[in-house]
Amino acid sequence: MKGYVYILASARNGKLYTGVTRDLAGRLFEHQNELTPGFTSKYGVKTLVWFEEHDLLTTAITREKTIKKMAATVEARSDRAGESRMGGHFVSSLGPGEDESPVARTTTAGFL
Repeated sequence: MKGYVYILASARNGKLYTGVTRDLAGRLFEHQNELTPGFTSKYGVKTLVWFEEHDLLTTAITREKTIKKMAATVEARSDRAGESRMGGHFVSSLGPGEDESPVARTTTAGFL
């Protein structure tokens, strides 16, 4: 079963949250509508900035743990998507009136 690792942000240079799920769209809905009490609802962490899809949920969980271990590096590079070594998909900013689907516009980040 597929799994997703994702990073949410509260604002540029704000709080970051790394999570893992089987249903990315459903989990984003929960975060954005504050349906689950915790870190993301407390700090307003709702914007998807990056995600990565894995064929197995267990692989996604392993990747999440790796990302959490390097949290300081991820936070320092969160606003420099083009310089990331993470791979995956960085979500581009949407302008007013554009499609607001959280996974509608992504760019693939390369490895350095």
